[in-house]
Parts: sequence; C-alpha cells; structure tokens
Amino acid sequence: MLRLEWTTPAADQLEAAQAYYFELNPAATRLLAGRIVEAGKRLREHPEIGRFGLRAGTREWVVSRTPYLLVYRVQGDAVQILHVWHAAQDRAER
Repeated sequence: MLRLEWTTPAADQLEAAQAYYFELNPAATRLLAGRIVEAGKRLREHPEIGRFGLRAGTREWVVSRTPYLLVYRVQGDAVQILHVWHAAQDRAER
C-alpha cells in the first residue's frame, strides 16, 4: 500500500473548505472533511481509479457526495494530494 501525503496547498485548501462550510452548516463540516480524507485514503490502495488530470503526471478523483475533486500524483511509494478543488472553480486554475 502506498503512503499518503498531503501537500501544503492541498491541506490549506481543505482547511479553507472546512472554514467556508462551517459558516453555512457546522454539523456538515465534519462530514465533508471526512469524505475528502477518506477519498484520499482510498487512493492509497487504488491510485489508478482517478481520471487523467489536466497536467501531465496528475490524476483527478471526484469525492463522492461532495462538490470537491482531489488532484494527485503517484510519486515513488506515495500518493501525493496536490490540490482539493471545488467543482465551481475555474479549471484553468488547475
């Protein structure tokens, strides 16, 4: 099984998502974060499940029942989560 690494941008984006949703619905925040973290853990066992990303060497995995997408890559013996993107964000930013 591969190790899971969250890059600083990805961790910051997850934190920003939690802060945003906390303002809307504090109870839903934990559920949202849990789904995102669990999706990352699933990639450790099945890193090929995501579609090919917009940038070479990356993949993208849609987090079930959320508006979020994990952008990741396999680097050596690790899955690196590069970004946590909201579906409404401009794909050109990715």
